[in-house]
Amino acid sequence: MGGSGLSRQRGMSASGWFLVIALILGATSVGVRLVPHYLDHEIIDGQIRSLLENPGFVDMSRGQIHDRLKAALKRNNIREFDSREALEFEKRSGAVTMDLFYEVREPLFWNVDVILTFEEHYEKVL
Repeated sequence: MGGSGLSRQRGMSASGWFLVIALILGATSVGVRLVPHYLDHEIIDGQIRSLLENPGFVDMSRGQIHDRLKAALKRNNIREFDSREALEFEKRSGAVTMDLFYEVREPLFWNVDVILTFEEHYEKVL
């Protein structure tokens, strides 16, 4: 009788495999849709930090800052980012602060969307 219990254990059923494959495909689909937005954010963040390190940054007007950032992002194939809406500047005596805030809506399936929110704070002491 001990051997008959072992012969019934044959592994995962077909419905179990279907569920595992569906979960893997679903996670892959979500990753393929969301990861590019995080990579774009890293490029945007890096370009803003690079701009802050520019020695002439302090003398730039807001328009010049937006134009330089737009050109840098265009070189990195990021064309849908509007820095005029996403960046807030404040120049005070002794420091310049910038706040980056934007959201990206990514449709997943049917009427289900994911909203990614990105926020960064930058400060350059003069």
